[in-house]
Amino acid sequence: SGPLFWANRAAFLEAVRLHGDALESAGPAFQLDRDFVMEAVRNNGFALEFADPAFRADPEVVLEAVGQAGGALKFVDPALRTDPEFVREAVRRSGFALEFADP
Repeated sequence: SGPLFWANRAAFLEAVRLHGDALESAGPAFQLDRDFVMEAVRNNGFALEFADPAFRADPEVVLEAVGQAGGALKFVDPALRTDPEFVREAVRRSGFALEFADP
């Protein structure tokens, strides 16, 4: 983790703040970084698709994504999509999420 890494990290963090879908081309190091994933889904909830699977099971990250784009619920870990309490909160944040909730 030399200076070049941290300079690139700062530049890329700014990129995902502006264009969440940049997470797709970020590479595993950034897709595993909570700061990057949160910034990406705040800008574009659909960026959740490109986050490490662990974040797709993280209620805080997922609700942030769904609040930005209800359709992001389709990328969420199945255990959350079938949790009635979680789905209620997701739908409260975005009615569009209901379309992607599992019965």
